[in-house]
Amino acid sequence: MLHQHPLDALALQVANTFDYYTGNAPRMLARVESVLPAWQNDMPGCHAVLATHAFALEEHGEYEHAEQAAREALALNPLDIRAHHVMLHVFEMTDRPDAGVRWMNAQIAAPGAGSLFTTHCWWHLALFHLALGQTDLGLAMRLPCLMSPEWNDATQIVRTRVTRSLLTRRPAKVRQVE
Repeated sequence: MLHQHPLDALALQVANTFDYYTGNAPRMLARVESVLPAWQNDMPGCHAVLATHAFALEEHGEYEHAEQAAREALALNPLDIRAHHVMLHVFEMTDRPDAGVRWMNAQIAAPGAGSLFTTHCWWHLALFHLALGQTDLGLAMRLPCLMSPEWNDATQIVRTRVTRSLLTRRPAKVRQVE
C-alpha cells in the first residue's frame, strides 16, 4: 500500500508498529526509507515521518543517524514526543545518562505531560538516574507522571508496569535494606 501511497502516514505508522512488535528492525527501516523521498519538510506530518525514521534507525543500531533524524523532526515540531523518545533511546544506547537527564529536564514543562507515551519518557529519565547511581531520584521519578488524578483506569496497567520495571532495576544493596 505504501508503494502506491507513500504519503499515507497512518499506513506507515501501522506498518511500523507491526515491524516493531515482530522485531523486524531491518524491515522497519527499509519501509520508512522507501517513503521518505515523497515527503517534504513543509508538508503537514513530515515531523512524524522523520521521527518514525529516527526510531527505525535507533532500533537498527544506527545511533548517530537516529539522533540526527530525531533532531530534524524536532526542528519541524519541537513537541514531537516520538522524536524526544528517540533521543532518550540514543542517550541510553550510547551510555550517556547524564545527557538524557539534561534532555528530559529541559522537556519537563512541555505540553502533553499526561500522555502514556510521555510516561514512558519519564521511565527513561528514571533509568538515567539509576544508571548514574542516583537511586532515590530514579525511584522518585515515577511519582509526578503516574499519580495524576486526571488519568483514567486504563493507565493503571502502565503505572504498574513502570513501577515494577523501576523496582527490579534497583541496585541489589538498596533492595536488601528495604
